Amino acid sequence: AVFAGGRASCIFTPASKRVPSLDEIGIAARRLSADLDRRTGLVLLTGPLASGKSTLLASLIEQNLEERDRFVALFARSQTFDYPEDRGFLMRNDLARFRLGAEGGLALAIEQGADLVAVDEIAEASAFRDALAAASRTALVVAVIESEGRTELSERMTRYLAGEDRQRAERQLSRALVGIADVDLSRPAEGPEPRLDWWPPSDAERDALSGGDFSSITRGATSAAPPAAAPGFSRTP
Repeated sequence: AVFAGGRASCIFTPASKRVPSLDEIGIAARRLSADLDRRTGLVLLTGPLASGKSTLLASLIEQNLEERDRFVALFARSQTFDYPEDRGFLMRNDLARFRLGAEGGLALAIEQGADLVAVDEIAEASAFRDALAAASRTALVVAVIESEGRTELSERMTRYLAGEDRQRAERQLSRALVGIADVDLSRPAEGPEPRLDWWPPSDAERDALSGGDFSSITRGATSAAPPAAAPGFSRTP
């Protein structure tokens, strides 16, 4: 690890890591995965540095390749996981190409019909805006965002949505957001604290998000509750 400002800012990982199954992560991971049976929407995987966000993303990718035979477009700085090659199709891209412009890899992935766009990670407003635009109209986007807690996540999203078109972006978020997963895979699978908290917003919380009220994000997750379908989406049992 490289330390800057008293905290680790970079972690190096081996080049061929095994991908854990969703069952190994826990029942909440399966609940989250069940809510990915849709064509569009935005899922955020959040947590502090080295909490297992990228590992959960890898598990979701593998499950969509193996069990759903999907076309997955992955955008990441490093390609550290081995994925199955006998089912589905994985298109690997450098994270720098995650953008919607004519030369962007996100635009190409959508054009080629990607069923799932996986992003590891979003750290800039432009990338968040592109992810939100794609998730609102044409793609299912699962993205990692580093955060020390829900308050920091809410503040970051507020900054990402700032601008003259803020109200339109807030309405996009309220429609597109499938849910937020708080990840800490360092906790024991059978421990008292959950390794994964999955929060799908209710209709009332979507209305609040549409009006720029992000207080529901800061109140915490509800991993015990089954995921709620977003308006306009259907989910296969």
